[in-house]
Amino acid sequence: MKVILYFGSFNPVHNGHIALADAVSKQFQAPVWFVLSPQNPFKQDQNLWNERLRERLLRESLLAHPSLEFCDAELQLPKPSYTVNTLQYLQKRHPETEFYILMGQDNLCGLHRWKEIDLILSTCRVLVYPRKETAPQPETYPILERFSAKITLLNNLPLLDISSSLIRQKLAQGEDISGLVPWQTALLRPDTL
Repeated sequence: MKVILYFGSFNPVHNGHIALADAVSKQFQAPVWFVLSPQNPFKQDQNLWNERLRERLLRESLLAHPSLEFCDAELQLPKPSYTVNTLQYLQKRHPETEFYILMGQDNLCGLHRWKEIDLILSTCRVLVYPRKETAPQPETYPILERFSAKITLLNNLPLLDISSSLIRQKLAQGEDISGLVPWQTALLRPDTL
């Protein structure tokens, strides 16, 4: 079995996340597991919404998409969340599964800083979707050159100009976000943000 892991803080999940995951799931004929990261080690100062709220919004968003699933692996592991630890956790629980990692092209420039990146790239394929902004190509870093056969740049994917920071900004300004998110805004309460 093949599973595509889509890591993120999903702070909050929006229509762009869902559209991308749907398209990748169809292209690779594999389920996409949304791995909610409670704390990214590279974003320690990020203003994150309560992780239970992010989980609730993500779970609700995935209900209408049978090929998209919620994965709570990083909620079970120590913080901050390291991809290599999550992969080892999932590989022990699903030894017959071939895992892929879905990431944005902007992540390539920092991939060399990931904990035990050689181990990650030796056991997983990485699917990279383009971003609007320019990002380095895989040949930018020697580690990516060594594992270039494991990295696939994806084309013809939906590129929605939506970001979690845009959602948070609009909410702070009292603007309507209902067309940008797949969940009911009534789920938000000030005490959960």
